[in-house]
Amino acid sequence: MTTHFTHAPFMAALHKGFASRLVHGMRNALRRLADQPALPPEADPIAALRVDLTRNTMLSTVGEAGLERNPDLLSKLHAAKDMETLWYLRPEWMAALSASKYGEAPAASYALALNALFEGMVPPSFLAAYAKRQPM
Repeated sequence: MTTHFTHAPFMAALHKGFASRLVHGMRNALRRLADQPALPPEADPIAALRVDLTRNTMLSTVGEAGLERNPDLLSKLHAAKDMETLWYLRPEWMAALSASKYGEAPAASYALALNALFEGMVPPSFLAAYAKRQPM
């Protein structure tokens, strides 16, 4: 008598166990990743590039004349090492921007546009106050 062996039940059990182990392993890996501290900006090359981009955008919109009238802002912008510091320089930047060549309404529009550079780099509560504002 020949026993007929089919692979279907064996393969189904194997795949079920594999899927279960895979999901369990992925869940554990995600937990380990969530426990890892975020890289500081100086160690994260993408964050460092975004800091530089934001700083250069703020410098270029004020222009040389605006920065000559506001040397403290120039030095503060160059000294800023992270996005949070740049965020707190926004009011001073906007004042210099509106006083230099644009006026208050266009400066407010620039400030709203600048928010896109801060998304994901500062706490969401920072941006929440500006989410519903429209340019003047």
